[in-house]
Amino acid sequence: MRTIFTLILVTLINATTFAQLDTDRPKPIFDFDEVVHISLNITEEEYKERWDADPSAMYRWTNMLKKHLKTQADLDNFWEQLEHLEYTEQTVDSKYYTFFSDTIFTEKFCAFVKMSKGDSFYKDILVFKKNGKIQGIGKLCMSCNKASFAPPTVFTDCFGEYQEFDQLREKGLFVD
Repeated sequence: MRTIFTLILVTLINATTFAQLDTDRPKPIFDFDEVVHISLNITEEEYKERWDADPSAMYRWTNMLKKHLKTQADLDNFWEQLEHLEYTEQTVDSKYYTFFSDTIFTEKFCAFVKMSKGDSFYKDILVFKKNGKIQGIGKLCMSCNKASFAPPTVFTDCFGEYQEFDQLREKGLFVD
């Protein structure tokens, strides 16, 4: 009986070790030990009303809420624009980090890249940090299931195709 128990224990330990070395395991988009959630303090309706009244006054809001992050200049501009906006900031509970790195924010295979059209409203922004240094940013539009990531070198073409937004909602994170 002891031999069978030992054999089962050794098998489980080896399976766990091999899972960690699995080359088919999805690669996380960012290497991080901290995630900060920035939520812009404006609704889509408020934005539209203010923009209708004075589009030039909404320049910074428009850049933050609607513009994709495509280049390093966009990323640098992101921080400059954010300084002039109203937002809340909080560190995401670390209990979600494994969920983020193993399930949500991973490189995934897609047979084709879906080009999305229409307006996005990136109200939720995640800042991924490692040892206090920013590794990347994810802008999420929870109402339209679109995302924009920086730096542009990370592979995120399939983000949203694997129900990532639904999974975030199920956990009660970043609800529209």
